[in-house]
Amino acid sequence: MTRVKYSVKKRQRHKKVLKLCKGYFGRSKSCFKIANRLLKRSYNYQFYDRKKNKSNKRREFISIINAFCRSIGFKYSEFICKLNLSKYKNILDRKSFAILIQNDIKSAHNLFKLIMI
Repeated sequence: MTRVKYSVKKRQRHKKVLKLCKGYFGRSKSCFKIANRLLKRSYNYQFYDRKKNKSNKRREFISIINAFCRSIGFKYSEFICKLNLSKYKNILDRKSFAILIQNDIKSAHNLFKLIMI
């Protein structure tokens, strides 16, 4: 009779993969080969979407600042140019200014005036 060396480890690995694929549709939640393939694909999507999420957030911050600048009568590019030349360059970035605009518009106006002078 042949000796089975890795049966316990193999079963543990299969159970781990199938546990992660619990909510999948059809045989992909119960068949190891299909589940393993889909799990690898989902890990790929996770990795690339984490990177894509950063650029999407930056785009969102830029659109918030742009809308704020347009409502005052300035262009976004002029504001960013002045911001990079000002002393607030290292303190204030797009994310923090966009959050400031959303939460406290009066202080955002005051800061905008300081930067544009």
